[in-house]
Amino acid sequence: WKFIAIVGILGVLTSGGILWYMNFQSPEPSNVQVNISPKTEVLDTADWKTYTNTKYSYQIKYPPNWNIEIDGFMGQDNVPHPELGKYIRFFKSLAHDPQIGILIYPNPKQLSLKDHLTEQLLKPFDDAKEQVIKMKPITVMGAEEALRDSSDLTGEPIVYLSKKSITIELYLYYGDNPNTVDKTSAKKTFDQILAT
Repeated sequence: WKFIAIVGILGVLTSGGILWYMNFQSPEPSNVQVNISPKTEVLDTADWKTYTNTKYSYQIKYPPNWNIEIDGFMGQDNVPHPELGKYIRFFKSLAHDPQIGILIYPNPKQLSLKDHLTEQLLKPFDDAKEQVIKMKPITVMGAEEALRDSSDLTGEPIVYLSKKSITIELYLYYGDNPNTVDKTSAKKTFDQILAT
């Protein structure tokens, strides 16, 4: 009877440990809307420019004093041709100011966003699955699926969006001298771009 009691106690402890781990160590992230929090100053976007990409079916607003570069080319009067656009950068100046970048990745098999990230885009990285698990689902820019990752070493946020047969990566880069950049202002602009 002592043996049965010890096995029973061990069974209860093991079951409790497994339940604790499942509930507290690896919770399934909830879907959140990208909103500007009430404490955050909302940026006035009335005079922001709008870039529309007809090839990949999306629009993005950006500050009026920022430049835009598409696939390495500056457009005439900062209005690049809408049929280009696998790599886009928005910036004030190239060297020192923060930049917001957009990368387009084809997804012809129309994999789910998590599968596309782990099986193709992040596959070269040893911890790809762990990176994707840590990403938070968000609702943004009319995407079918979207994940936000800010766990990289630099703290620069990255958002992945799934639209039709492409994955769009939006990222914030603090520039060549990240210690001299107003990171709060840069993140505020990035979040405002996502919210518009």
